[in-house]
Amino acid sequence: MIGVKCVRIFVLCMVCSLVFSCSSMAHIAERQVDEIIAEAKPFNDGGNYADAVLHYESALVRYPDEPRLRYNFAIALAQSGDLTRSASVLQRLSAEHESNDLTYLKALGGVAAAGNISDTAVESWMRVVELDPMDSDTRFRLMRYLIEIESYEAAYELGLAAYRLHVFEPELFEMLEILERQTGRGDGSSWSIILTDQ
Repeated sequence: MIGVKCVRIFVLCMVCSLVFSCSSMAHIAERQVDEIIAEAKPFNDGGNYADAVLHYESALVRYPDEPRLRYNFAIALAQSGDLTRSASVLQRLSAEHESNDLTYLKALGGVAAAGNISDTAVESWMRVVELDPMDSDTRFRLMRYLIEIESYEAAYELGLAAYRLHVFEPELFEMLEILERQTGRGDGSSWSIILTDQ
């Protein structure tokens, strides 16, 4: 009986030790990630994006699944001009973390738009708007991009949806005025009247 009790206590101590060890290792890893990001800052500040990319690549050998490192790596890639590779990294991050962090989807939209990967840009920003309908910044960014690629109907529908959500910002009315004319749905005067009443 005493032997069984000793074994249980020993197992409990081992489990507690393992939990403490894992928690401690996570804290150490978090601190090391902070240090890696801080070490890359001078490269970014100095415009040495290729060096930042190399810095993050070597860090990702040790922490291949660390989201903050992967995100910063993607941003460094984009800044260095490698938009396709940056979009690829951000797509994986977005797929893994969409349910709890829209940052990756927003960044993916921006990188894809800059790289003329239109479908990915539109899909990413549209997903952000679906998940957070009140994110006016992303909605307007998407609307401007849709106007740029001459997808006027989709931009107009996004604007009308914002208006129905009681987003009454002057920029929205300006875009709706233009889009109403572009889509042939009217002359835009109703939106310009609302805009002048602001």
